[in-house]
Amino acid sequence: MEEINILYRPEVEVYLNELILVLFKEKYFSYLENSILYKDKIIDFIESDIAAFLQENNFLTT
Repeated sequence: MEEINILYRPEVEVYLNELILVLFKEKYFSYLENSILYKDKIIDFIESDIAAFLQENNFLTT
């Protein structure tokens, strides 16, 4: 599978960081640390699994 470089717009970084507080304040997570871990999992998915996801869903052609 080909390598994909992912660049984040500053707005995306702000959004993901704000997501941490929103999830915690809205009680999706009991601990702030869990909100941070959730955001980290989103980033991990984007950086490690997005190519396979796109290919499985026919967004990438081979």
